[in-house]
Amino acid sequence: ARDGLAVIVNPQNGLPGVTMEQLRLLFGGRVEDWSSWEGLPGPPQIISREDASGDFDFFQAHVMHDARVTLTALLAPTSLAAHDSVSQEPLAVAYLSTAWLDEQVRALAIEGVPPTPETINASLYPLSRELFLVTMGEPQGMARAFIQWTLAPEGQTIVATQSFVPVLQ
Repeated sequence: ARDGLAVIVNPQNGLPGVTMEQLRLLFGGRVEDWSSWEGLPGPPQIISREDASGDFDFFQAHVMHDARVTLTALLAPTSLAAHDSVSQEPLAVAYLSTAWLDEQVRALAIEGVPPTPETINASLYPLSRELFLVTMGEPQGMARAFIQWTLAPEGQTIVATQSFVPVLQ
């Protein structure tokens, strides 16, 4: 499947979108008030995943590079915790898989591109990523059958129902 790492805010926050550089500044703790970016007045509450998370690794590599997320960030142990924190706190911002998007949070466009299935599938959304099944060596037996099933129309239909972008369309 394909997935996007969405940067989310509370629906009350009017921030229209961000650039990659703005994301580095924001998560680096260098933005003192949302209102300077057309958001709600008040300091951003940064929420990051813990460093054992694949989302954290991807965000660090593709957004922060050599910089680190601010030490004042709250750490979310799960995507659900990040989602719930942002849905309940108007000044919060976090990142998570687009599979978690719903009406309780709002995904920001990045570099003017929203995280839609179409932009993710076309790799236009800057935080698009591939999801893999990994095996030790050439898969055999039931593992091979499962992988073949996931790539077949029935498996790809299930991928789509889980809010991921199927690789076969």
